[in-house]
Amino acid sequence: MTVVGNWTGQQAADLRSAMRMPITEFAAYLGIAERTVSKWERKLAAVVPTPGMQQVLDVALDRAPVSIQDRFALLLASHRQHDSGTDDESGTDVNRRELLRLLSIGGAVVALGEPLDRERLASRTGPADAGLIAEYGKVNASMWRVYAQATPKASILPLVNDRLSIITGRLRLGGPKRRQLCALASDMFQLAGEIAFDGNRYADAAHCYTLAATAAREGDAADLWTCAMTRHSFVYVYSRDFADAEPMLDLAAGIARKGDQNLSTRQWVSAVHAQVLAGLRDFKGCQRALDAAGEVRTKAAPVHNGGWLRFDGTRLAEERGSCYAELGRHDLAADCLEEALSGALSARRRGSVHTDLARIGLQSHDLAAFTAHADTALNLAGETGSGYVARRLKALMPLLDLHVGSGNARQISDRIGSLCIEEDR
Repeated sequence: MTVVGNWTGQQAADLRSAMRMPITEFAAYLGIAERTVSKWERKLAAVVPTPGMQQVLDVALDRAPVSIQDRFALLLASHRQHDSGTDDESGTDVNRRELLRLLSIGGAVVALGEPLDRERLASRTGPADAGLIAEYGKVNASMWRVYAQATPKASILPLVNDRLSIITGRLRLGGPKRRQLCALASDMFQLAGEIAFDGNRYADAAHCYTLAATAAREGDAADLWTCAMTRHSFVYVYSRDFADAEPMLDLAAGIARKGDQNLSTRQWVSAVHAQVLAGLRDFKGCQRALDAAGEVRTKAAPVHNGGWLRFDGTRLAEERGSCYAELGRHDLAADCLEEALSGALSARRRGSVHTDLARIGLQSHDLAAFTAHADTALNLAGETGSGYVARRLKALMPLLDLHVGSGNARQISDRIGSLCIEEDR
């Protein structure tokens, strides 16, 4: 029998039958080619996930408390980019348009408050109870775990869209659990923003974070609200608009004081603020912010929830190194970054650290060190498909232009240029 990941062709047919969908509609619903579903059900072809995607499936299929439809949709999403004729720009655009539609709906639902005709709406589906809220929270948490392992990050956008559709649908019903639903919506808006941000869609990310902050405020969730504001500030940080990021972080710090002091929310705000102060060339202010971020190490676990709040201090070495590299303090930066590389880093984070070390090489006129680290960062950017690493590499271009006479520097410049063109498509 054909095995698809942890599924069989017969199970695929059983699921389609249970959903009462013809093959054409089922394939369209899942966003894959009709022939792929047909092959699975006829047991003519084995489809094996890539090693990286299998890790994502292991989380979703074995440990994540999601519905059978969501599990199977995630499984099929892992093959979508490898199925000829389905990995194209139109598929990405369809998912993005659906997200923007859901953002508009979600924003309206949050802003309007209680529905005027709750009885009519409740006749279709009852309002959420405590059990359903808890189930939604578990699914949201599982989505963040899947996101952490997904390559590329955009591969889970259809699932995020599904979650937003379900949560905003429940919000329309109103009822006593409206605040909790607003918090759940804010959670998924932030995840959608992370996906957009990783794909260099700054405007989409900012829209997501704005709605996330609004929904968290309506849900009276101070820590969630703080994280939405902090993520929004990243849009300015990575556009190097540091002066615009600072007031947003000041506001986030004020909101964080109303939150759970056992969590690391305030320390995360300080860590991001340190990056801003480094960009503003405020060495002493940056040091104070880094020291404040380091206070996370004095807290008793757990200091985060693994979802919209993930700061636990394990990134402090690379964050310090990045700040010192920005400030031109190569002596301090190199030690911190080498310490970071000695730890267990994801491919994306490793690419970011190598990018900072490449920056130090350029600033120190050590082209051999620059070439070695830039080459590694480029390879990691290609492996992960992450716009985050590509964007950081692109920021090196003004420094790199000073060394275009070097053959190696010119080659690296061409590779960065090609990578950024691919990311912008």
